[in-house]
Amino acid sequence: TSIDYRFRHIGDRSSLLDYEGSWKRAAVTSATSGVRTTSTQAGATVRTTFTGRGIALVMPRSAVRGRVTVYLDGVKVATVDTHASTVQARRVVWAKRWTVSASHRIVVRVSGTSGRPTVSLDGLIVTN
Repeated sequence: TSIDYRFRHIGDRSSLLDYEGSWKRAAVTSATSGVRTTSTQAGATVRTTFTGRGIALVMPRSAVRGRVTVYLDGVKVATVDTHASTVQARRVVWAKRWTVSASHRIVVRVSGTSGRPTVSLDGLIVTN
């Protein structure tokens, strides 16, 4: 079995991403592209349509970070908690693979976690 390492990164500032709600961008040296997009608003979303065999969500983790809900093709597939006791930049916090490449829609929704509502997006990784 061979492994296919082809992938593409969709950065948090990509025009392929559609943000709704309150999101702010800030320069952060530990971010994937030197910038990270952050929200504390429950219900704020970021979405995109992609074609591939896999998708991964890249976000920082830390003590002040909260949860997001991930939807694929209109179905809730995960609740991801980005809380961690130590600061962890550029982490794959969730991923999904399929056996064949197809078009999919992903929506990431800010949960508004009590006491730690902050979530930040570094980007998405799509495997071909």
